[in-house]
Amino acid sequence: MAVTAYGVMGSITFPLLFEVDKPRERLKAGETYRTKPEIAARMMSYVYLWCMSQGEKRAYPAG
Repeated sequence: MAVTAYGVMGSITFPLLFEVDKPRERLKAGETYRTKPEIAARMMSYVYLWCMSQGEKRAYPAG
């Protein structure tokens, strides 16, 4: 399974980021288990930081 962050521009939806979600029992030595909500929160942090680095005043639609 994977966790995907999507963007929307007008009526077009497109993937921004994705990360494969590994079950705990398939992790290799040294890998850390993260839940889907933890992965999603980290992805949203990346999107927010990228928007701010581009000079955006907000990372969400006006309205």
